[in-house]
Amino acid sequence: MGPHRNQRGFTLVELMIAVVIIIIVAGIGVPSVMDYLPRLRLKAAARSVASELMTVRMRAVKERCNITVRFLNSKQYEIWTDKNRNNTKDTGETVTRSLEDQKGVVQVFNNTLRFNSRGAADQYGYIALYNSSGWKLLSVNMTGRVKIVDSSSSTL
Repeated sequence: MGPHRNQRGFTLVELMIAVVIIIIVAGIGVPSVMDYLPRLRLKAAARSVASELMTVRMRAVKERCNITVRFLNSKQYEIWTDKNRNNTKDTGETVTRSLEDQKGVVQVFNNTLRFNSRGAADQYGYIALYNSSGWKLLSVNMTGRVKIVDSSSSTL
């Protein structure tokens, strides 16, 4: 009997060529993905803070009270709900949030925003987030609208 002509499989040379091609493609693709990660983290942090501000605004309307968001430092902010409407921070009215899960993102401005029972903000407010890829600006206008301003945009 002669050699089998219906043998299936790869030769060692074919397998080695496939592995080399995979290594080359991975070597080209991984650095570009690693450069893109900080941008994704910054966008995620901006969306997270914007979402929190919109939730706070809706809570102010629902609970018919003033709610204040104050940035304490580069990684934490507190939300203060004035349930008894005495304009003072009482025990149990403060919840502290953190940006620790957003790696490499730092908040620039220590800003305080207050939403009233109609959902409007007491004043214009800006929150800037930045990391190695650039920055994102969140603006809150007098009507309480929260908007993420792209870093490439020149107007606010």
